[in-house]
Amino acid sequence: MRYSSRFFLYAPFLVLIVIAIAAMLRWWTVADAFESWLLHANGREIAPGIRLRFASEEMGGFPFRVDTVLSGVALEAKCVRASVSWRAERFAIHGLTYGRVQEIFEAGGVQTLSWTMPGGAAGRLVFTPGSLRASAILAEGALARFDLDVAGFSSREISGARAQLHLRRAPSRDMIDIAISAEALRLAPELQAGFGPEIPHMILEGRIAPATPFSQFLSGRDPWCAAVDKWRGSAGSFRLDRLDMAWGQTSAEGSGRLTLDDLHRPHGALQLKVAHAEQLSASAVGASHLSGALDRLAHATNTPLEASAAIDHGIVTLRQGHKPHTESADVGSIGALY
Repeated sequence: MRYSSRFFLYAPFLVLIVIAIAAMLRWWTVADAFESWLLHANGREIAPGIRLRFASEEMGGFPFRVDTVLSGVALEAKCVRASVSWRAERFAIHGLTYGRVQEIFEAGGVQTLSWTMPGGAAGRLVFTPGSLRASAILAEGALARFDLDVAGFSSREISGARAQLHLRRAPSRDMIDIAISAEALRLAPELQAGFGPEIPHMILEGRIAPATPFSQFLSGRDPWCAAVDKWRGSAGSFRLDRLDMAWGQTSAEGSGRLTLDDLHRPHGALQLKVAHAEQLSASAVGASHLSGALDRLAHATNTPLEASAAIDHGIVTLRQGHKPHTESADVGSIGALY
């Protein structure tokens, strides 16, 4: 056999061996670097105001993925007057060793979400998901997209078939697109507010603008509250493009625009179209300020009820239509968000 013939016979195997060795070296390099970072980060701030803790870790996924499985995970984002923390029994991080910079996350077991608000108000939600998956895509060292999908979750307060959150830095506009949806939610009695235990569906779509004040936060260099302060100081606003929600016998569609005032309270207006509010029962009307206000306006006008919700430095008022001197009803107030 001639030398050229032997070359073409063995060359493909040599190329495969070189690729395999390169993939092995790449995996060991990436896995070792990530494991070292994790061990150093445990119990410390991984970004300003964000602290990570875990009980144990295990690496795998050789040769094309780096799979990290953590147990006893706690992640806390804290500011001066507000904080939020999340704990998971098991948490996995999956990353490719090639291609675009994307991380896939999974969580299992009991999940605990806790938060504190200005003034000392606090809340806690303990739930078990059928599945909890998320993904994060980085571009130029900053978070460009985040997606969260929770299926078959259950807790004492709320359960549901599915809930999703999507955040994306708009590629050609100085905005962050946000979409939230939920299906087949079921609420505990203390959360029903007079509308009933079931929310068959909820869709919320909107845009946060400008996005530039969040750049340092998305790059891991600003606390979240500092980023919100910069956004608020830049005349930042949240534009609600679509609200579509059914709650018991009542359904609502809406849109509007909200900002935060100097005390971090919501300020703005929403336009709403509410169907079947007049069918609320007498017991339901007395269950919350919102159900009572909708009942009052629905019986003073035709169905579906067209209303506007004015949020004046945290004080919420419902009004028939969009004119200032029409029937109105107070709903309550919303305090500082952070």
